Amino acid sequence: MKPLSIMVTVTVAVIVVAVGWMLGPGAPWWLEHIDGVTGLQGEKLAAAVDTIRGRVLAVATGLAALMAVYYTARNSKTAWYTFQLGERGHDTDRYGKAAEQLGHAQAPVRLAGLYALEQLAQNNPGLRQTVVDVFCAYLRMPYALPEELDRGEQIRGAPPAAPGPEAEPRGFKKKTQATAEGGLM
Repeated sequence: MKPLSIMVTVTVAVIVVAVGWMLGPGAPWWLEHIDGVTGLQGEKLAAAVDTIRGRVLAVATGLAALMAVYYTARNSKTAWYTFQLGERGHDTDRYGKAAEQLGHAQAPVRLAGLYALEQLAQNNPGLRQTVVDVFCAYLRMPYALPEELDRGEQIRGAPPAAPGPEAEPRGFKKKTQATAEGGLM
């Protein structure tokens, strides 16, 4: 345990014992030795002891409230740090996914990555320079032209169609069947 925790624990234990003693046999002792009241009997003694016990309970309640405020403030500080750490992790995940999109084969996905990085830089001033550096590095990368495709295929984004049976020359199957049966070519 830390020295501060040990000190707080010992202090709390002493206060609890003192309050317990004051609520029991300590109230008449306090009345006689600290307040200097002597010679009370019956109802007057009981009322004076109850008054002392009421003061002790008020002080104990105040101390408990102070401790509650202290621990609440301490826990809120810890919760704030945890929240900030979570936000940083969320930003790191967003950055990683957006940077991954920049390497995608399709242009719309790369554009989405650029927009995601831009939004991340807008929301997090600490990452703005990093995002600018990534943009600059991305723009400096060499560009490899795609293979020449038909203009219609480029627009649709589909690969060129493989030749089907209708693209075969006429009579191709008949000649192959004839050669398989031993006929003329």
